[in-house]
Amino acid sequence: MERKKKLKFIKNIDQSIYNAIHYDKTYLKMYHCLNFLKYAGFEMINDGNKIKPNFQNMLKYVRDNEKDIRILFDSKEIKFPEELEKNTKQSLIKYINSKLENVFGIKIEKTSGHKDAYYKIKELFQL
Repeated sequence: MERKKKLKFIKNIDQSIYNAIHYDKTYLKMYHCLNFLKYAGFEMINDGNKIKPNFQNMLKYVRDNEKDIRILFDSKEIKFPEELEKNTKQSLIKYINSKLENVFGIKIEKTSGHKDAYYKIKELFQL
């Protein structure tokens, strides 16, 4: 009887150590996704406004937090260039959308094909 109690105790310790090491990363993922939206210029997740995103702020946030985001989302390292070009904007939106789709089921999309296009939040799932 004593041996069974010891084994159960050891098993519970092992499980709590495992949980401490591999904790649920959901809240940290939500934090970064909300910051993506905030730095883009949106006010909330279900913001219906069409805006011109602040790509410079978005790029700065992604570059400053790239290592944390990469580890959190188990993604490859991406080096964004210093200068903000058309290709950089497209790849930045694609990068951010992959994270937003994973966490909230939303994405940022263009509303028109013009050079100075407006962007809006699109819900991928309707309830």
